[in-house]
Amino acid sequence: MENDIKKLDSFKGHLHTSSHTLLNCLLLEEELLMTLTKLYSYASLKESTDRTNPSIQANSSKISALWTKVHTALSFIHNEILIFGEGTIEKYLTEETKLEPFRKSLLEILQKRQHTLHPLQ
Repeated sequence: MENDIKKLDSFKGHLHTSSHTLLNCLLLEEELLMTLTKLYSYASLKESTDRTNPSIQANSSKISALWTKVHTALSFIHNEILIFGEGTIEKYLTEETKLEPFRKSLLEILQKRQHTLHPLQ
């Protein structure tokens, strides 16, 4: 997972460059979140069976730290999408059909634009 987190750095500041770049970033985000959810669920269920086991508690703490690290690494995505030029998302959705599963979430991010300060303000 650490390698996937590092891969995110290559997308920072570049999501606006192409629909393909945005797609690859969103796919990596999806993969990271699915893996993280599985790990978190396993650790949580394991901890609920025996809260006195120090090994289980340590693993649960590691997963919680990883959860924070992943979400921190992903935080740039929404901010970058918010500063896309008008019509960019619609153009990307037309150019890259594989973005279609992300349509709803992308449009929901854009709806927050009017309530969000630009990072340079």
